[in-house]
Amino acid sequence: MSIPYEERKAAKRYSVLTGNGEVIGIWGNLKKLCEDMKEQDGEFLTYSTLSHRRADENPIRFKTRKKEYAVYIEKIR
Repeated sequence: MSIPYEERKAAKRYSVLTGNGEVIGIWGNLKKLCEDMKEQDGEFLTYSTLSHRRADENPIRFKTRKKEYAVYIEKIR
């Protein structure tokens, strides 16, 4: 049994990534965001780390040697 489209859409969250205060991009999938950014910055946090921190803080802020990042996880209507 599949979840109706309206319920999937209502539950959809988007991840907005900023680096040093500038928007880097918007992802519909947190895991994809982490994979993409790991290629650009080898110190970027892993998906499992971000998904565990997601429940505790929004935005998730962390720093690497390259940049200071913030990941905002938001529902966009």
